[in-house]
Amino acid sequence: MKTKAKLRKADSSYLDCYDSHTITLLQGISGESNNRDLEFDLHKTIAIQRANIKHLVVQEMMDSDEMKDLLIDKFRIPKHITCDVCGLPLRFCTYFFDMEDHPILFVFECLKGHLPRVLVDADGRRYDMPAQKCSDCGFDMTVSLEGLNDELTISHECHSCDKKIEDTVKADWTDFSQIKEEDRKEYCYSFAGQNLFFLSLFRLAEDLSQMGVEHVSG
Repeated sequence: MKTKAKLRKADSSYLDCYDSHTITLLQGISGESNNRDLEFDLHKTIAIQRANIKHLVVQEMMDSDEMKDLLIDKFRIPKHITCDVCGLPLRFCTYFFDMEDHPILFVFECLKGHLPRVLVDADGRRYDMPAQKCSDCGFDMTVSLEGLNDELTISHECHSCDKKIEDTVKADWTDFSQIKEEDRKEYCYSFAGQNLFFLSLFRLAEDLSQMGVEHVSG
């Protein structure tokens, strides 16, 4: 019997993911401002904020995947789902979670490549994504689901004014294991346990000191 793949990963994977985003964010700030003091304050403020909420966010990520695993174990993959074009049985390819009022949806695709992919709920009924109104002309937009492998594209298209909106969802898990330890120490570990209140006091003390120097100089 084939074992179902688990979405819940090792704790270190979630920590790597969070640290990777922190490093990318803070590296992106460097050099963006001509005001070095402003850039320093922004850099350190974000770094401390990220360090302070790290445990909470990582725990939420782990809880979310554990809940998804419970849903996967609870509901069986629906059978006898066929292609509207060729009539052949569709192949299950991935899951969708948290879509409107459906905690889990199953995504099927045609072996011959006929589109769009099909969404099916836990009861085996096809799920039609709710139509949205076109923001330009007010007509209903048609919805289709396309994609390959673990990347799904949800397309909303208006046949009145030809406006099209696409939203891509990646279902795979990026490997963050190649984080440089020197980057992790500089952008993550060095700010752990720090408090924004003391950063504000430090900056205020600097400002007051500068004002005193200027007053004496005058």
